[in-house]
Amino acid sequence: MIDNIIMDAKIKDKTYIKYKVELDAVNKYINNTFIYDIFYNYGFTINNTIVPLDSNINVYEACFISQLVKIYINTYKQKNKLNILEIGFARGTSCLIIMNQVLQYKYLKSYDIIDPYQTVQWKDIGVTNVNNFLHFMNKKLNITSRKFNNCSTKIKKKI
Repeated sequence: MIDNIIMDAKIKDKTYIKYKVELDAVNKYINNTFIYDIFYNYGFTINNTIVPLDSNINVYEACFISQLVKIYINTYKQKNKLNILEIGFARGTSCLIIMNQVLQYKYLKSYDIIDPYQTVQWKDIGVTNVNNFLHFMNKKLNITSRKFNNCSTKIKKKI
């Protein structure tokens, strides 16, 4: 009954109808309401303002990366430490996709992101988005924007 009500609401929703295939893929492969809302609204909510997506991976790339990370973790979960290096951050979309899977893995050692323009060009929006995501997921990681060879944002597990 509830599923029928939800589907009725979705059928009436023009955004959902237009992007049904993509949004259903996000539900199936990423399965996170925070990330779903980003693709549904085509932007992030920061201080009650929608910041539109740009310079981001598309829905299909997001689903692929999510599944790739999940398979990697499930294949190599016997390793006691997981290190991740991401090149480029922008608004943090791909980081959220990766972190959605990685946060289920208790042995994350570090997640480093190199982006020389995070503060200057992107006004630390990527860092803000990741912090909002972590708050939503009720996870405690230390997320800061800091210089690393003058060009990095570092995300590091709190010890």
